[in-house]
Amino acid sequence: KLTAINSSTGDIAWSVVLGSYDVMEAKGIKNLGAANLGGAITTASGLIFIGATNDQKFRAFETRTGKELWMTRLDASSNGVPLTYMGRDNRQYVVLTAGGPGHLTTIGISAADKSDTVVAYSLQK
Repeated sequence: KLTAINSSTGDIAWSVVLGSYDVMEAKGIKNLGAANLGGAITTASGLIFIGATNDQKFRAFETRTGKELWMTRLDASSNGVPLTYMGRDNRQYVVLTAGGPGHLTTIGISAADKSDTVVAYSLQK
């Protein structure tokens, strides 16, 4: 799960199942969750980015509600924390690595799921 804690009270603000496997969803099993071997990054604009699930997906969530806003499939799992920076073009970028076959992956892994890439996404102004 991806869980947000209210820093003032210590209460859980929201919690969502994090991760899914295409193979299981095709069989009608949704919201299974996936092993997570990394962390998330939160932006000042209210976005959480995480790609650390071993389902090879990179996601963006709204910090206030936990609503998933965006998801894309990566060439491999990302077992690290994304980073963000401002480019010379005054656009904000989110970057992460995706590599290997993924740790603890037992569902749907194949030789084609191996990769060593660095991926960058720009955020719209």
